[in-house]
Amino acid sequence: MLLDLSTETYKVLDDRATAMWSVLVGEAAQASTFQDLMTRFDVDAGRLSSEFDSFAARCIATGLLTRATEPSGQDSFPTLPVRRYWRLMPRHARAVLSLVITRRDLRRFGFAETYERYAQLSCDLPLTELAVALRAFKSSENLFVSKAAPNDCLLRSLALFQFLRLENIAVEHVIGVMRSPFGAHAWVQYRGEPLFDNQAKRFTVLARMGSEIS
Repeated sequence: MLLDLSTETYKVLDDRATAMWSVLVGEAAQASTFQDLMTRFDVDAGRLSSEFDSFAARCIATGLLTRATEPSGQDSFPTLPVRRYWRLMPRHARAVLSLVITRRDLRRFGFAETYERYAQLSCDLPLTELAVALRAFKSSENLFVSKAAPNDCLLRSLALFQFLRLENIAVEHVIGVMRSPFGAHAWVQYRGEPLFDNQAKRFTVLARMGSEIS
C-alpha cells in the first residue's frame, strides 16, 4: 500500500507491482527480483521487461515517481519566519502559533507540500523537557478551534510535530492505515511511544517523517 502525497490517496499494489516498485525505488536488485518473478508467475524475461517498463512509465505519469534532482543547498522551509524569535515568546504562545501556522500551511500549500516542508525541521535549539512541552501544547488546544474536530488528526499531529521539533525534541510524525474497517490516522511519537494517542498502534505504518535520534 502506497500513500500518494500529491493526490492524498492510497494505492494498493499486488505482489508483482510491489516487487517492481522495490526495484524502482532502489530497495531491491533488478536481476534477482526479475528471476524471482519469472519463477513465481511463470512469465518470460521479454514480457516481464515490457511490463516493468510500462509500470515505471505509469508511476512517472501519475506522479508516484519523479526524476531525482540535486539539492539546492538552500533552506526549503520558509514557513516559520518567526523561528529566530521562537525562544522570545512564552511556551504556550509558541504552541498556539504552531497550531495556527499548521492550519494556514495546509490551506495554503496543501498536504503534500506541507508534509515536505515539515520534513525539513531540524532540532538545533536548547532542549525543552518533553513533559513541559506537552503540557504547553495541551493547554494551547483549549485556545484553538478546528472546524474539522474531532477528525483533525492530520492538522494537530503536524502542529505537535512542528512545535516539538522547534523545542529541540526529536519526535517522529507517523501516518498509518487500517484495512478493516478502512481508516487512516496520523500521530506523533517519541522513542516509539505515541503522544496524546491511544489508538495509533491499531494502524499499519505507511509513512514516517523526522528522526527520533536526540
